[in-house]
Order: sequence, then C-alpha cells, then structure tokens
Amino acid sequence: MDSLGDAGADAWEVASRRAGVIAGQVAQLNADLVDLMVEVLETNCWSGGGIRSPEHWLHLMTAVSPSRAADIVAVARRKGDFPGLEARLARGTVSLDRLVVVARHVPAE
Repeated sequence: MDSLGDAGADAWEVASRRAGVIAGQVAQLNADLVDLMVEVLETNCWSGGGIRSPEHWLHLMTAVSPSRAADIVAVARRKGDFPGLEARLARGTVSLDRLVVVARHVPAE
C-alpha cells in the first residue's frame, strides 16, 4: 500500500470500507432468504407446478445457482440450531458461507 501514495491509499480505504458495508448487506439479505425458506419449508408452499424440491423452487424464484439454493435450504432446515451465528448473519457480521459449513458439518446434538 505504501507505493499507492496518499490518493491511492485514500481510495483503497474508501473501497475497503465500502466492500465491508456491501458484504454486510449481502449477509443480511441472505438471512432474509433463509427466513423465507423456513416459512416455505413449514408451509410446503414450494410444491406444485413441476417444482421438484425446495431447492429447485428457490433456484427458480431467485435465480441463485442450484448449489447456492441447496446451501440456503440446508441452513433453513437447521434454523434455531445455531442462534448466535444466525443472529450474526442477520446483523451482517458473519457470511452465509460460514453458516453453511456449520449447518452441514456440526451434528444437531
């Protein structure tokens, strides 16, 4: 960063802060998608119209990739198992990717 000079360093800091804010907003939006999927799973409203699974429904409705849809559904199925991490996701201080790893690998007990 020393080679950037003052103007470059200022731009780097501004861009870095902005990236952090956007990452937090993405995490919050992912938390909203998880909450939506909890409702969809509870009501089974994903089924019908040729939809094969909750993951397929989410993929079609939100244009996320099939693997991202599977991640979101996996976290939704474990909702309530990790209240601290779930709260951090909602606040934007932990990413969905981190919660996915926990949801897929930490046993329920």
